[in-house]
Amino acid sequence: MVNTAKRLAGAAVVLAAMLSMAPPAAAAEVGGEVIAWGDDRFGESTVPAEAKSGVTSVSAGEHHSLALKVDGSVVAWGANDKGQSSVPAEAKSGVIAVSAGTRHSMALKSDGSVISWGDDTGQDVPERAKSGVVAILACGYESMAVKADGTVVDWDFFENAVPAEASSGVKALACDTHKLALKTDGSVFAWGYGGQDYHGETIVPPQAKSDVVAVGVGVFRSVVLKADGSVFSWGYHTDTVNAVPAEARSGVTALASGGYFDLALKADGSVLAWGDDHLGATALPEATKSGVTAISARFFHGLAVRKK
Repeated sequence: MVNTAKRLAGAAVVLAAMLSMAPPAAAAEVGGEVIAWGDDRFGESTVPAEAKSGVTSVSAGEHHSLALKVDGSVVAWGANDKGQSSVPAEAKSGVIAVSAGTRHSMALKSDGSVISWGDDTGQDVPERAKSGVVAILACGYESMAVKADGTVVDWDFFENAVPAEASSGVKALACDTHKLALKTDGSVFAWGYGGQDYHGETIVPPQAKSDVVAVGVGVFRSVVLKADGSVFSWGYHTDTVNAVPAEARSGVTALASGGYFDLALKADGSVLAWGDDHLGATALPEATKSGVTAISARFFHGLAVRKK
């Protein structure tokens, strides 16, 4: 009995040593590689080596791309005429979210502060967005942030006024030619620049007044993801070139809207694309058919994170 106990103990020690030398099983599943397609005139779809592993989320700008790594660092590539792809030292650790605009970039830090770089219109972070922020959005040439109390901060050179309906109870934002605010009660509020509405994009239909879990905005188009996994859109051309396909009416877990095209991430890890295929925006690469965990779209290029 004693010898048996000694052998078992010895085996346990050997097994423990083997396990300590082997990498954790979950380590290989943390993060993934960036898949990019569509417009590549400024290298926005040419993925650098640093973004081919360990990436958790992505954000597509007009002609540049951002990737957030597992270690909290940011990788940027593509156009850099305004410094939008020159990641500052503050964004090389402790980042939990990224957002790419037209010619500027944003990062949300784990302490609730916001960093912005690139075009001056969105770079100067106002005092109210320097703490307590839970979500960010680089919106064209301006920037937006959602605070922990559900209020919204909107700025370019100066802070912009936010409608009363979007000044409380907000948890997510989307913008392009107009803006959408997703409220904590699952309803959506929409507003245009200067109160303008050109194609009904800011007139929220009954289908988007409850049970919404994500929002997206294209050119004079609004897109929402419902709690039942269906995508619904309204505004410019949503009945023709941008009509939601049957495959996106169930089983969708995330959406992203470019200028004239949309992406949907399905529960099985595959990606759908529809709308204008200019510069190959909807020509999905083979790698987007499985294992995708995150998506982003802007203008005419798309990004996805895929488990390796």
